Amino acid sequence: MLVRMCLIFSFLLMGAGPARELAVPKPGISVAVREIVEWLPPDSESLIVSQGPFAFKKATFPTHSFLDSTRALPLFLTLQFQGESLYELLQGQKITLAVEGSRRFTVPEGLGLLPYEGCQVLQFEKDSHQSVGDAFKVCLQKAEKTIQLGKLNIAVFTDRWERDDWTLYLAQPRAGMLLCATNQSYLEEMLKRMQGEQPKRAFPDTLKEWKFLNATAPVWGLRHFSLKFSETDPTSPFDEGAVSVLPDEGAIGFVFWFDPQQDQTAKAVYLSKSKKAAELVKLRWQYAEEKLTPAIRELEPGILEIAEPVDGNLEEWYYFQLILMGYLGHAVYI
Repeated sequence: MLVRMCLIFSFLLMGAGPARELAVPKPGISVAVREIVEWLPPDSESLIVSQGPFAFKKATFPTHSFLDSTRALPLFLTLQFQGESLYELLQGQKITLAVEGSRRFTVPEGLGLLPYEGCQVLQFEKDSHQSVGDAFKVCLQKAEKTIQLGKLNIAVFTDRWERDDWTLYLAQPRAGMLLCATNQSYLEEMLKRMQGEQPKRAFPDTLKEWKFLNATAPVWGLRHFSLKFSETDPTSPFDEGAVSVLPDEGAIGFVFWFDPQQDQTAKAVYLSKSKKAAELVKLRWQYAEEKLTPAIRELEPGILEIAEPVDGNLEEWYYFQLILMGYLGHAVYI
């Protein structure tokens, strides 16, 4: 039974200088997304993007849609920040873009969300800039402590989720933009890269995953599996004890997207060098007893597309999303 996997998707969802001029990105990747990706530390492993505009709000279980639920993924830290105080200050404000980069997913002390290193970037529309600035000032005043990184003041808070203590770092590098990081070193590197120090890029255009991703969709994600952190990562296919994916020494990466303007089908693609890739995908993604039977087809040898209708039974797409989040590194132990 899927519910016995000890892994579920968590509904926790319940100033830098001016932007430099960028080269025109490959088709489908917006200039705004590409700029933020260039800020991420180059060893970032997972990327989630929500493209707006959409309101800063929590998904309301069980009435929310698949789009609302997945759209909230790259902003759940800010939704939960300081006991939801930031959410209360900014609820309903319009976000034009939310991006999360992350790496080093580790086993929690007990139950709960897998700790990780990463940062969520939220860009609000111009009409919300004053509200964002005011909210950040309140956070600085209420912070357990403040630190300075470069010329920026950073609000620092600690939260206890289950048995893990999380330290969150909140910054406002530009008007209408908030950065919420789980690791100081990750944030420091991002801020340096924002100033132009970008010798190497995370998720370079040469990755095979880009070929199979619809980056124009309102919400999408990409993970390029890395050996660097695999020994302590229960969501890595290179870990023999992996719980969210099946062990696969030939694993390359994973992408997903959802565009309701095209159809009500969420799609994902798993990439592997393994001859058993199709078998591994079917074993992990198809659970007839849970009414989860996505269509799976091989696009190329080792390249498997998973397609699941998400306009019907909530339980069906809930389990689809559960597995999806495991592949992206975000999971919760229960």
